[in-house]
Order: sequence, then C-alpha cells, then structure tokens
Amino acid sequence: MKTSVRSQIGSSCRTPTSARRFGRLGFVYGALAVAGLIFPGQTVRAEGVPLTVLVYNYTGASAVTLFSAEREAARILDSAGASVVWVNSWDKRQLSGETGELCAKGWTSQTHGLKLISGMNKFLYKEFGVASIPVYATIYYEEVARRAHNDNSASELPILLGCVIAHELGHLLGVRGHSTSGIMQPQWGASQIRQALMESLLFLKEQKRVIRDQVLMAANR
Repeated sequence: MKTSVRSQIGSSCRTPTSARRFGRLGFVYGALAVAGLIFPGQTVRAEGVPLTVLVYNYTGASAVTLFSAEREAARILDSAGASVVWVNSWDKRQLSGETGELCAKGWTSQTHGLKLISGMNKFLYKEFGVASIPVYATIYYEEVARRAHNDNSASELPILLGCVIAHELGHLLGVRGHSTSGIMQPQWGASQIRQALMESLLFLKEQKRVIRDQVLMAANR
C-alpha cells in the first residue's frame, strides 16, 4: 500500500541577501557539469552504500539544473551513508546497456524512482513533493522554482531542489514522519532555506541510522 508523506514549504518568507550568495554554488556546479567535470551519477564520496535512483524529468528543467540538484541531494544522502547513483532516464546518453535496462524495468522497492512533474498538487497547495512509500517520490518542480523566483534568487534553485529531493528520498529510505529540525522538517521558511544554502540542512543522527540500515538491507537482498 502506498503512503503519501507531505513535504510542504512555506512561501511567505524571503531569503536574506547574505544567504543568497551561497546559491551561486548551483551555477558553479552547473558550469562544471557542462564542462564534463561533474557527471550525472557521480557522488560526493564513495564510503556510502550504493543507492540507485531512476530519475524521470517531465518538466522544462535544464540538465544543468538537474545535475546540480542531484549532486546536492547526493551530498546530503551520502552524509547519511547512502551513496547515490543517478540513472537519468530522460538523458539519451544513459539509455544504453545496463542503465537502459534499469530504465526499462522501472522503479522497485530496491531501485527507487524520482519523478519531476509540472503543475502542483491540487489537493495540497504549495506542496513541494510527496513520497509514495517505498517505491517512488514526486517533485512538483514548478513550486520549487517559484519559491526560488519569489526570493529573487534563481541561483538557489538547484540547491533548494536538491534538498527537496533528499527530503523525499529520506521518506522512501525509512524516515517516517517529520522532525522539528534538520532536512525532514515539514515546512521550510527563511531559516531552513538559509541552512540549505549553507549546506547545513541535513538528516538528524537517528534518521541517518535508519537510512543506512534501510540501504544496507536492500543491498543484501
């Protein structure tokens, strides 16, 4: 049975100018991706247990934005013991060999799916994402992009998107419910966005343990 878990972020607060400069990292990551120095599927560290995520992009989001967001999400998940391998099913360069077979098979409880779609959740206005446990997560890309636009800082979009992705994948990896601090908070205002841009919006200690145990269990099946 699928269970939907809300991850709503408030839209009334603006990010302070002092924090927005950290959003420029998204552009730096994007430039490196274009230059071939950051590859889709590359993770920040190799210590974590491998986690394969199939990514389906049904939006107008650019490859640069998505690659940068994936890198940010990978950094956050890697700190919890899960080393992500992104399989970009929308990228024709990855639709051959083993990765092509994975895309054709689709997501499972061991190989999670991540869908980025346009529009919004008509039942839960301004929701950024929802997790259908334990198989796939849906990201409402336009809502994330709108938040970055409202902050007058499009450069923060890849980082904010990466944090939303990490949040929803956290639900798929066993983190039930939300917390009063860290990346699993249900609503994000100026304080949470500032932490995201400073790379300090992370999983809590117990959440990290749950994620690592879940990924280890899936790897040993």
